[in-house]
Amino acid sequence: MRTNPAYVLHQCEVCKAWAISARSSGAQNEIAHREGCKGPRSNGTLVPNNSWLPASGGHEDPFTLNGKRLLYCFNLAESRHAYVDLDSDMVLTDEEALRLFVRL
Repeated sequence: MRTNPAYVLHQCEVCKAWAISARSSGAQNEIAHREGCKGPRSNGTLVPNNSWLPASGGHEDPFTLNGKRLLYCFNLAESRHAYVDLDSDMVLTDEEALRLFVRL
């Protein structure tokens, strides 16, 4: 699996919101915490670039579709979005996700 060493991910340990920061600049993008988060206002903890994190900076919410609990996620190392099945912890292929949204 490739990694993107030019960027690092920071995630709030409480609300799980996250931000991407350029490693070379030393500056960190501020995390846009979820409303009501009581977590520290620091930039959170470093997480591996190959982690699947909730999309939209950590603000995506899980939902149920055709009996499956799903979460729309982003992976920085792969530079792609995908749906994660929360019951099996499996990343769905585009074809598997399409079958859930559209009856083929």
